[in-house]
Amino acid sequence: MANTSEFKAVFNDTKWSDDFYRFLQVIFHLYPEDKFHQLIKEETAIGKTDEEIYKSVQSKLKSIKPFLSELTYALPALKKQKKEIVRQTLGLLGDVKQISGYAEIGSTGRYISQLRKEIKVTGPIYLINDLAPTNSPGDIMERGQLGKLGNFVDINGYNPISSLTIPDASLDVVTCYIGLHHCPVAKLDGFVESIYRILRPGGSFVIRDHNVKTPEMATFVSLVHTVFNVGLNETWEFEARDFKNFKSADEWAAIIEQAGFKDAGKRILQDKDPSDNTLMLFTKI
Repeated sequence: MANTSEFKAVFNDTKWSDDFYRFLQVIFHLYPEDKFHQLIKEETAIGKTDEEIYKSVQSKLKSIKPFLSELTYALPALKKQKKEIVRQTLGLLGDVKQISGYAEIGSTGRYISQLRKEIKVTGPIYLINDLAPTNSPGDIMERGQLGKLGNFVDINGYNPISSLTIPDASLDVVTCYIGLHHCPVAKLDGFVESIYRILRPGGSFVIRDHNVKTPEMATFVSLVHTVFNVGLNETWEFEARDFKNFKSADEWAAIIEQAGFKDAGKRILQDKDPSDNTLMLFTKI
């Protein structure tokens, strides 16, 4: 898959192109997957650079977007994904009957909104994210309610979470379903140590990240993120700045264990997800 263009590296290879179709079908269901895949394939054949391909695909999204696709594609896909991830999470947590204190890294309340329907959640709820929740239709869909949910905490470029914001040993569960691959390398240890700090002894850190073991898989997963940005109408400039540092699940586990966590040793993959997004559980000793 040797190619400087990630679009061409994936779409000029039958196996990886087929895998990408499956990703659009199973995970990223914002547009009809056959039309979206065909559009990307056509623009990849014409374009010379990833920037060219990115912009041309984005400019033609309206041509494949069904009427009210937010309701017919995005919302059902979101509901299904919420339920699946929460089901997996509760499977990892085991016999937990109640969560007292919760933080979700990287969302405006997507998963806690579903988690609260399945298990009793008391105490503070923190949403650690780069963007504060709004009352936009997208954010309302994300959190599944009109009113805002929890307390927003600025992720602040992945600097350690301040003890002035979240006190020591005050939470039962911290989740990071977006993974840590966007965290700058120099800030990774400090950020993970601050997650350890805010959890109570015996508390759970649940993380989901891609299990990337080869350069080919790194290219594939990177393009997955790029196409997410295309579909969400992010600019090319945003995409070009989007830091990605992919590792294997075992490498992530080693980094997290260095902060003092114990790896539960469980790895849960989503059925038919070609990006190998892997859910893992770590416990504060």
